[in-house]
Amino acid sequence: MQQNTARTLAHGFSMAFDTISAIQTHVAKTIGDRTAFFGEPVKGIAGQFEIHALLKQQVSSFSYIGTLAILDSNGDLAGWSSSWPPEKINASSRRYFQSLKNDPQEIVAIGERDIDLASGEPVIVLARKIVNRDGLFIGVVTGAIPVDFFKREFAIVGPGPDIAAALLTRVGEPIVQKSSDGTIFEKRPDDSTQRHASVVSFADPGDGAARLVGLHELENYPLSVAVSQTYASALSRWRTQSLLVSLFVALVDTALIAFCYVSYRQGRAMARLASMEGRLARYDAMTGLANRIRFDETIRKLSKGQDDFSLFTLDLNLFKNVNDRFGHVIGDAVLKQLTVRLHRCVGPDDFIARLDGDEFAVIRMGDCDRASAQAFAERLIDVLTRPYDINGIRITLGISIGVVNTLDHGRDPDRLQSRVDLALYAVKDDGHQSIMFFDEALEKEASARRQLESDLRRAVRDNEFELYYQPILNIGSNRVAGFEALLRWRHPERGIVSPDAFIPAAEAIGLIVPLGEWVLHEACRAAAQWPVAVTVAVNLSPVQFESQDIYKVVVGALEKAGLPASRLEVEITESALLEAKEADAALHKLKEIGVAIALDDFGTGYASLAYLRRLPFKKLKIDKSFVRDMRASAESENIVRTVLELARRLDLTTVAEGVETEEHLAALREAGCMQAQGYLTGRPMPGSDVGAFLLNRSLRPSAPSSTAMEGASPSTEGLET
Repeated sequence: MQQNTARTLAHGFSMAFDTISAIQTHVAKTIGDRTAFFGEPVKGIAGQFEIHALLKQQVSSFSYIGTLAILDSNGDLAGWSSSWPPEKINASSRRYFQSLKNDPQEIVAIGERDIDLASGEPVIVLARKIVNRDGLFIGVVTGAIPVDFFKREFAIVGPGPDIAAALLTRVGEPIVQKSSDGTIFEKRPDDSTQRHASVVSFADPGDGAARLVGLHELENYPLSVAVSQTYASALSRWRTQSLLVSLFVALVDTALIAFCYVSYRQGRAMARLASMEGRLARYDAMTGLANRIRFDETIRKLSKGQDDFSLFTLDLNLFKNVNDRFGHVIGDAVLKQLTVRLHRCVGPDDFIARLDGDEFAVIRMGDCDRASAQAFAERLIDVLTRPYDINGIRITLGISIGVVNTLDHGRDPDRLQSRVDLALYAVKDDGHQSIMFFDEALEKEASARRQLESDLRRAVRDNEFELYYQPILNIGSNRVAGFEALLRWRHPERGIVSPDAFIPAAEAIGLIVPLGEWVLHEACRAAAQWPVAVTVAVNLSPVQFESQDIYKVVVGALEKAGLPASRLEVEITESALLEAKEADAALHKLKEIGVAIALDDFGTGYASLAYLRRLPFKKLKIDKSFVRDMRASAESENIVRTVLELARRLDLTTVAEGVETEEHLAALREAGCMQAQGYLTGRPMPGSDVGAFLLNRSLRPSAPSSTAMEGASPSTEGLET
């Protein structure tokens, strides 16, 4: 009995550690590859918001995983699943860190009972070494399993003072234990010959009672599970059974036959259980596809062979929105249908894996020339993007595919995975479903991106950013209603850098959060000093909603500047609303204190009237693409007029962007638009010029003249955050 219970517990614990090990292998490889490719230290790579999001997603997928963390070579916390940006913590004194850093042969270490870096709760830590391509130590990725998880698992051990259980270290020290007095297992038997024994005995150090102990080691981990019962209890049960046997001696032969049969069935059941657990460690439970562990094993095995193959990685564009809008039950059903379609596309020798929540891989054997790979990838897009019908809900997905093959890129598995990742990143950045084969230009683009990110970090450190302000005109009164704060980066060598180039990079590496916070504080500070009490509008990124309490940030900026909340407007795009689930509550709180909320670029994103009903918008900004085409395109003019009528009925202020000519302004005035912004209303100006501009405008009489603002001329559009 003791051995069977110990075996069951050990298998369950091993599977939990296997899950963390699989995640760590992926994270360690990702960090190692990126540090080598981009030339950035671990802290720079692991500190990016996308790495935090990856870790956070993994933790949320498994209830028994605590904090996932990445430490650099000095033991400083570089990134983790808990919050972003990471706190300042150093774990260099932890035993697992010292072991991995100082022992070149050790790849994985299990710490003894430890404290979670984020929650402070007792945990068992599994740590994996991160190395660069030269095999040198550059950091550690840790995963924690709360001690409470083991306590819950020990609940399967029967109650009573005679039965106890414990999770033991390799030296026999109890990490977690279940007993009546909590002191049963303090030391493992010293006899090394009993290390792999099924059942041993020893005297309990707590009460001196002799115990019968069943031991089972965790597969691949230096831990053991022990379950014990006192001899007195075991003998009592044996005496009772002996009495029954003596009363039914005539049935001994039958009982033996039954016992042998049951033992045989139990043996087969245990074998099936072991086989099932091995499969669960390498296959995705929901789709039945191979997981990342099995994928890594397969591609390494194939790379050692002689057969050529192509590797395809697939990303489901904006699949997160399906889960957010319809729930995980619908999202899971979509993934199951997609898996069925994938199987229909591949041959019997091909291999499919689910690498992450919305990322899949296909290894296609033979016919791996570029033309064949292109045809196969096109078939995947055709089949997988057809609508999915889930309980009457019609869902359409976009697919991005990266492709490499052994003919062009060799057989090194790490090189193949690194290159296919670059191809997939490139096609995802393009924003449309398509296919991308790796080529050398991608490495050049990655090098340029790496340089841009490095320059961005320097720019934040050296204060190379500044705000310009573009006036917004009240069309009816010809007065200035306010200004939009526009971010500009004056690069010391490249001059003005377009926000289209650096804002996505700042969001990807997490710099948009400190940068966006600076914009808020600087815009509020400047507006508080203007001689006329007009508004200032600031753009918010979805990353700011996900990474910080934006309500507190805004309130802090207002209080520090002494600016009334009624003079601040925050702008957010439709696509940002899809990405930031946390936006709803924050926007409602901001509205309550008087901050105006504007929906920017209306009609260009994933337009939904539900936003206008659900969120406290005060203003709609009509995208410049519709405004500029009003006279040339009846369709654009109809769209603008429809939006204006909708806003009028909802009592929303309307702002037309991209107003460049008198003709634009006249058409908007006729259609009933309230405010205008663009080249005609005034070019973006440095903060030092706003005061004089306002005083000059306030001295002029209000008149709906055809000239919007004297001195305004076409110039480069303002740079938005």
